[in-house]
Amino acid sequence: MQASLAQALEDMHQRLAETVLDLDQEALDWRPAPGLPAVSDLLAQVAAEEHHWIAEALAGTPAGWETDNRDLVEQEGAHPLFRLGSTGQFSQVILNNLAPGEWALERWLDGRPVTVALCILHVLEELARTLGQIEMVAGLWAARRP
Repeated sequence: MQASLAQALEDMHQRLAETVLDLDQEALDWRPAPGLPAVSDLLAQVAAEEHHWIAEALAGTPAGWETDNRDLVEQEGAHPLFRLGSTGQFSQVILNNLAPGEWALERWLDGRPVTVALCILHVLEELARTLGQIEMVAGLWAARRP
């Protein structure tokens, strides 16, 4: 289970990257309707979610690290995918350092116990949902262009 979850996480990051890299900067910042997130917003949200469920819950990384990292990325004008990629690399390091028996152990997150495997499954679900949203926005973007 350990290897398949880690591989699924890596595969989902790859699929997101391939989808996002097909979009230009204008498409990354475009909002399909007022109040709806742009692709860059979706990437920031899912990176924060992954950090919360893996880095904070499993490795005890402080919550401020993610916010500080976001500010640094935004200041340097990096591609919105950079933040998710950095988070994904950090997640892989954490997962690679877990002993096989630790995947069933409970950790505390938001005041409740969660297993390590559940944390990974939650992140996979969020990544898949975000990929679907990005694919929808990309389709709407492509449809509006002549």
